[in-house]
Amino acid sequence: MTAVFADDGTVTLRPPGEPSLVKAAEALRLHQAGQLTALRAAADRWTLGVSALIGLTALILPAVGRDVIRTLQPWAQIVTGGLLAVAAAAATFATLWAYRAAYGLPVIRAVDDDASLLNWYAVYQARPVEAASQLRRAIQAALVTVVLLAASVGVAVFGPARPITSAPIQITLSDDSVVCGLFLTSRADARLRVRRADDGAVAVIVVAEVARIKPVKAC
Repeated sequence: MTAVFADDGTVTLRPPGEPSLVKAAEALRLHQAGQLTALRAAADRWTLGVSALIGLTALILPAVGRDVIRTLQPWAQIVTGGLLAVAAAAATFATLWAYRAAYGLPVIRAVDDDASLLNWYAVYQARPVEAASQLRRAIQAALVTVVLLAASVGVAVFGPARPITSAPIQITLSDDSVVCGLFLTSRADARLRVRRADDGAVAVIVVAEVARIKPVKAC
């Protein structure tokens, strides 16, 4: 209804110019009455979806194990570790926001006068908007988590690996002499090529003359 106030104090009530406004206002009132409950029920269901997305971590992380990361070049190790760290943070925020949207926070409010009642009502009216924003951020953070995990796997699997080098070895010959150094590719059968650690020279050793070979930490 529209109230029209005349100069003499007379008040005239007029019906709305658009009859459908009455139905629209009633529909809005009914919708807002159960809005928070419906939104939290939806957020509760979305929480399961967010948890399922983050659960991909259990499937992806084994492909990015410690041994795989150790084979990468240093910059690729840093990138993989950074992606995993940010993914873990995004997963944490996604879970927190999803649960806050679904269940809110336990808060005790004292409502013992008109001012505190109006304050509670203002907070109550703002809850649906806040819950919707939290749910939206949870979904976005979950998607970011999946993208970062996929990127970390990509870097770990397709990133540049460290050059493969042999560990130092110590060869004892049949005459009790010792050669210590790194294995090199041999160009002949029954021959070992070792770059000596003492002078850097390449020693060619006949396999039949080898009495013992053992790896060492350093020559």
